Amino acid sequence: MAGRDEDQQSVLSFCIRLEEISVDVIVKPIRNMYLKVHAPEGRVSLSVPVGMEDNEVRSFALSRLGWIRRSREKVQSQPRDVALFYRNGEEQFLWGKPCLLEVCEFAGAPGVCLKGRRIYLQVRPGTDARGREAVMAGWMRKQLLTKALFLVRKWEIRMGVRVEKVYIRRMKTRWGSCNCRAFRVRLNTELVRRPVSVLEYVVVHELAHLLEPSHNDRFRRLMDTFLPEWRSLKESLNHPPSGGGLNPFGPKKGSQKEQE
Repeated sequence: MAGRDEDQQSVLSFCIRLEEISVDVIVKPIRNMYLKVHAPEGRVSLSVPVGMEDNEVRSFALSRLGWIRRSREKVQSQPRDVALFYRNGEEQFLWGKPCLLEVCEFAGAPGVCLKGRRIYLQVRPGTDARGREAVMAGWMRKQLLTKALFLVRKWEIRMGVRVEKVYIRRMKTRWGSCNCRAFRVRLNTELVRRPVSVLEYVVVHELAHLLEPSHNDRFRRLMDTFLPEWRSLKESLNHPPSGGGLNPFGPKKGSQKEQE
């Protein structure tokens, strides 16, 4: 292997390609190999002992390709939270576009109104951040459910499947889920902040599970057939909307790690 010295104790690194996945190989003065998939982007690293042959490294990585794919799927599907305070002038995202929030205190019933790129949040005087969030969350949930139902009906026909119920839920580690036995789909409330094309990807992904429950080659072929651009849409989920009023945080759960 070019540039490697078996007697060298300092860390060396290079990259190998396993089909569609790149693996960063790190050569260290260690005894065992350590394979890790890093959140949130799904980067793969493999630490190997000094002196290990190229073919051994590649053979080991290939033998773990299934685990790598499953782990990447898991860490990349984890939503990232944003911090919102629901203050006047804060930037809120709706369908991937920034909107300016205007908070209006009024004695009447709370509500939300969208006019152009401005979201008017009407609350009673003295309503705190939690109360404002509740009003906004209810409105956002309705926006998401309306759009999701339209997309589900659209893709039910195209894919030849049936969905009994669509739920909108706050989910910590998934963008969506599918109960294949009950024909029910759950979608993360945060999808309302992403472009409609991303919501559509998640809908197609979950409906594809009605045809193939696993994330195997058949599942990927189904996604290629129904939504050829699904990989780029999936990748965009790793990049949360950001702006003046939003502060992205990392995923709730850590990286996937395998020790040999």
